[in-house]
Amino acid sequence: MVLQRLLLALINRAQLVERLAESKAIRRAAQLTAFAVIKGRLAGKQASARLRDSDTAAADAAQTVSRIRNTFMKEVKEDPKPPTNGQMGGPSIQSSMTQI
Repeated sequence: MVLQRLLLALINRAQLVERLAESKAIRRAAQLTAFAVIKGRLAGKQASARLRDSDTAAADAAQTVSRIRNTFMKEVKEDPKPPTNGQMGGPSIQSSMTQI
């Protein structure tokens, strides 16, 4: 409480505030603060740009997957031939075993 009153009394003196503002330590602290604020703002802009780009990339990927799915479904509907002799298409296991 006493420290708070002492600081308020010192801050309210214009001459002291002016002398502090002209000191190297206060100027350097102001420079570092400005640097941090500007650097943070730039990082925020870059992060939002990356996020915006990733959203468009995700939308493109979703569109591609949807197109592949639709093409696959259309091909399945157009070619309803059932496999013959239990084969799923491709060479049978027995024919590949005889080649070994």
